[in-house]
Amino acid sequence: MGDIMIRQDVLRGIKESRYRYAICVILIFILIIMNNNSMRSVLRDIDSNALGMMDNIMYMLKGMSVYIEGKGRDFKLPVCWMTVQFACSVVVFNYIKTDIRGIGTGIIIRMRSKKKWWLCKCIWNVCSVALLYILLYAGCFIVSLMYNGTMGFNGEIFLKLNGVAYDSVDIKSVILFLIFMPILTSIALSLLQMCMSIVISPVISLMSIMVIDILSCYFTTPFLAGNYSMLLRSAIYKADGISLSTALAGNIIIIAVAVVLGMLLFDRSDLTI
Repeated sequence: MGDIMIRQDVLRGIKESRYRYAICVILIFILIIMNNNSMRSVLRDIDSNALGMMDNIMYMLKGMSVYIEGKGRDFKLPVCWMTVQFACSVVVFNYIKTDIRGIGTGIIIRMRSKKKWWLCKCIWNVCSVALLYILLYAGCFIVSLMYNGTMGFNGEIFLKLNGVAYDSVDIKSVILFLIFMPILTSIALSLLQMCMSIVISPVISLMSIMVIDILSCYFTTPFLAGNYSMLLRSAIYKADGISLSTALAGNIIIIAVAVVLGMLLFDRSDLTI
């Protein structure tokens, strides 16, 4: 499996999904701007009321606190977090199905291995999700510049957004979590979605991952992978929260199962998925 063929396959896959990328990135960009406008109107008492780049990233990816039923609080989905998760699922939606019905069969013949073709698609999947997050981070940076924000956190806004004082948590751990854990979790779920699409339709696979994301908001458990990417449910914020080691191990297990199982299923399938 040559590097040139892998690179061409990844670039072709991203090109095929360019319109989905455009829609998802525009929607995310709008949410970031709306967040900044909202916070500027709410936090008039703060001298530097512009959100920094990391404030924007946190707003988009922090998720929600543990939901406790019967505590007088309505259950509200974290719209920004859900948008990013759904965007990842939409970007990888049905490309392997359309590709195998197009030039994919010819590429398999050239590779002389369905397993190698599957691994190419896994690499494409990882690159596609990572690119979406890179564009999200770039959007947070651009909007921060537009509103004269900084690269880091605004301490007072940090408290307003999270209910936790800026100096009461390990900021380095917060930054590392926000930059890497949501990407890893989205990659794990996207690979699982692609694996599922071999045996069931891409639509049902997409809906299944979305259900996992929604249930992850309602139930705090390591058995629902969406929890791994929520900063507000991590051990960084809560002593009894989901530890980074648990989240990391859970994501690695999902990735390994999705890649290996998908390879075995695809190798035994016909070419009409």
